[in-house]
Amino acid sequence: LLNLLDFKSRSQRILSNEPHDLKKLYTHNGSLYGLGYHFLYQFKNGKFIRLNQIPFDFEANHLVNWKGKWLISSFDGIYTFDDGKTKRFQTSENVQMVDFIGKDALGNLYINNNFNDLLIKGVDGRERNLKNVGLISGMDSDQITNKSWVATSKGLLSIDCKTFDST
Repeated sequence: LLNLLDFKSRSQRILSNEPHDLKKLYTHNGSLYGLGYHFLYQFKNGKFIRLNQIPFDFEANHLVNWKGKWLISSFDGIYTFDDGKTKRFQTSENVQMVDFIGKDALGNLYINNNFNDLLIKGVDGRERNLKNVGLISGMDSDQITNKSWVATSKGLLSIDCKTFDST
């Protein structure tokens, strides 16, 4: 079963209601969330609580909280999750076959699809589409230098969080 660290640095084993479809764990504002194939969970009072009662009609891949809303990626696009309901997330580009979503140190959104493109959607509304960067396996961002380091199938990318320029 899944071992988790609670916020008092004690190890806690979850036995009674561990979700069987749990794929990934996320933290946001001091709370722990779990993403399953068709459900979003929050860890409260020693239990995982299902946040959506009706299963997603897509298989969830990644989760990020962006501008106060949960965004969930799937093979057929990105969806917002609010009040137990999902709806398609809009961008200027037709975003399908999403392989990765993440945020940089300034809160800009990074969307990678299976066509090797990376769409960066700024918190200020700007968008930049970087073509043929490869598939993203992970990223990290530094608040001091305002640089994002993106690991792709074609190598390491450095992206300026303010200008979206890449090297």
